[in-house]
Amino acid sequence: MKKIAALSVLFFACGIFNSPAARAVDIVPYMALTPGKWAIWQVAGSASREGYVTKAGTNGQIVREWYDDNGSGWVFGSSEIFKVTSTSLRLLATYDGTDMWAYVPALRVPRSLDLNRPVLYKGVLRNQRTNATQSVTAVILITGSELTA
Repeated sequence: MKKIAALSVLFFACGIFNSPAARAVDIVPYMALTPGKWAIWQVAGSASREGYVTKAGTNGQIVREWYDDNGSGWVFGSSEIFKVTSTSLRLLATYDGTDMWAYVPALRVPRSLDLNRPVLYKGVLRNQRTNATQSVTAVILITGSELTA
């Protein structure tokens, strides 16, 4: 369950760099939330790799699937379900490989975030199978921006 809580915070750590000229940032391009986008990374000196692929979901949702490769091939790890509108980004649920956990309420972030102005989310994750819950707190803060592709 700790991995799920970490994902809700980590999905906002998305390759944003320093650029003092920008005042607000549309976070959707940084998070590669367009179907067909993917990324793979590997720590220097390690044989392990991880990555994700972004796919179209149902009802206009976007699904990001995470995979791990510890040297014996790619293995599915978890996924996140997003809804992107013209004004907001919502994280609706996380699948941990066993159960689907819904954010209640959905973790909503304005698409255009002001630099150096934190956004706070407090909610719960609710297991869709067992109805168990876990508190979630996330702080999203963008300190600068630079998008080149």
